[in-house]
Amino acid sequence: AAEQDDVDAQMTLAEMSQLGQGGIPSSVEAHFWFSVAATRNAEDAARRRDQVAEALTAETIADNQARLEEWLGRHPR
Repeated sequence: AAEQDDVDAQMTLAEMSQLGQGGIPSSVEAHFWFSVAATRNAEDAARRRDQVAEALTAETIADNQARLEEWLGRHPR
C-alpha cells in the first residue's frame, strides 16, 4: 500500500522501520518513508523525518533525497 501512495501505509512503514518491527530497525528506511509521507502533507511526517535525520549522516540524507526524487518520478503528484 505504501508503494501505491497510501499515506497512512507510508507512515506505518516508517514507524515500523524506526522500531524494527518485522526486522532490524532502520533509521534510513524510516527517514525515507517519513519523507515520502511529508510530500503528501501528512500530519507529523516532516517533524518525525527531521527527528530521525538527527541520527543520519549528511551523505545518507542526500542519498535518501535522491531516492525520494526517483520515487516521486514514478509516483507523480
